[in-house]
Amino acid sequence: MVYDLELTKDESYAFAEKLLKTRLSIEPLLSARAAARAGDFSGALAPLRDYSANGGSGSDRVWALIGWLEGRLGREDECLAALAQALKLNPRQPLALAATACWWQRQGQPAAAGAAREATRVSG
Repeated sequence: MVYDLELTKDESYAFAEKLLKTRLSIEPLLSARAAARAGDFSGALAPLRDYSANGGSGSDRVWALIGWLEGRLGREDECLAALAQALKLNPRQPLALAATACWWQRQGQPAAAGAAREATRVSG
């Protein structure tokens, strides 16, 4: 199916990328997810940053993913800022709450991490 749809050819999505002024065609979250699954966290972060800068800054999901990826890359300040933005947009955003729990755990604060995990269960 991938080959039938010519998804492996740049020509298949070059027009949409130019039209939407992005490197990732129509769905940036899928592009970021694919890169993250391959272990390319910087590659996953780039399309989300582009998307947030080009009108997608109101998406709590995008900010939560940015925060999670920044945390995976060890950029704690950027991680926390993105998670704060996600939770400002949606205080019950499950990924942002889970990533916040991970952030607290990395900071050596298991009680705060537990509270964030509990909030994830309540919001789900």
